[in-house]
Amino acid sequence: MFIGIFSIAHSIAYGAPSFKPVPTIILSQSEVWQRQQVILTLEITTPDEFARLETEELELSDFEVIALPFERSAVPNTSPEQYKVKVGWILFPLVAGQSEIELPQIIYRPNGGRKIKLKLPPKMLNVKSLPSYIPATMPIGSVAINNSVPAGNLGKIHDTQTLIDWNIELITKNVLPQTIPPILRQVKTSKALDVYPETLDNKITKNYQGLQNSWHYKIPVKVLQSGKLALPQLSIQYFDPIGAKLKRVKSEPLNHWAVDRYLQWFFLVVIALLSLFALYSFYQKTRSYLSERKKVRLAIQEINHAKNTQEIRKALHRLSQVKGWGDNLTLQQVTKNWETKTSGSPKLKECLQSLQVEQFSGNPSKSLENIKKELLNSLKRA
Repeated sequence: MFIGIFSIAHSIAYGAPSFKPVPTIILSQSEVWQRQQVILTLEITTPDEFARLETEELELSDFEVIALPFERSAVPNTSPEQYKVKVGWILFPLVAGQSEIELPQIIYRPNGGRKIKLKLPPKMLNVKSLPSYIPATMPIGSVAINNSVPAGNLGKIHDTQTLIDWNIELITKNVLPQTIPPILRQVKTSKALDVYPETLDNKITKNYQGLQNSWHYKIPVKVLQSGKLALPQLSIQYFDPIGAKLKRVKSEPLNHWAVDRYLQWFFLVVIALLSLFALYSFYQKTRSYLSERKKVRLAIQEINHAKNTQEIRKALHRLSQVKGWGDNLTLQQVTKNWETKTSGSPKLKECLQSLQVEQFSGNPSKSLENIKKELLNSLKRA
């Protein structure tokens, strides 16, 4: 960015004011392509909070000119406080070559004081010719395309034979408005799609960072066949002046579907049946689990209150049935299942062997309580 600072050429002869404004002329670039945006700004730093800048219309024969609004802002970290006032223009050079930009007369109008007329020298701008393969209607700058459709009754699934609003947003930055491509030429009625007249909402933003245009098209469409939403992909080619390259932007394909209503009802019924089956399976598993836990608790109670080995054996047979290990198992088989299918302690095998000895002794001993204790501990971990 090249910045030129110029002194005042003259002021009106009403008496010299105490503050003499010194304008700063800023040209965003000194060398640009044809139809590339360049911003011309004139700034003055002043202690007057309410000072204004007024300017005549800027007329340039080889440029498209867009005037920017007057702007005032406080300069940070200044004491006493200073303010920056500025006016400016967005320029699009149309002809290649060396261009001399003659600025119009600028008037600095202080609050309550006499106005000062500023006569400023011209600014020079070098305009490069675009490559011969760039047509006169191609955008120079940057272009983006967004498109979307609202959700249907089933989210991304829509009814066929009903109208859907297709929203297309075309956004250009630093692009001469007259070169915006007619994107709707790419949207046509087909065997799979009916297209209806669109509505347009255009928003233009211009400031000292540049020009941005936004076109929002709302196009009613009717999908005629079931399947993926058959919306055409939109494409625009433009010239990027920063990298001096041709680029192409495309709209993102929409992952939406259109389905006949009777198929939607069929799918809903199938989903409902599958959901009921899943709920029933969950209910059965929950019921089986709760029943098993109840039987295990009964086995624990029986072992806890057992007075002899026969009652312990009976509880172990009940537990084997609950676990699905089989009926009438020997203690050796119970031991093997317990070791391989539960998290029994290392002492469990020894405990069950002691139980087998106890059942043939005829007289319960003190070890019976230890056997019951170990069995109960193992059952709690099972």
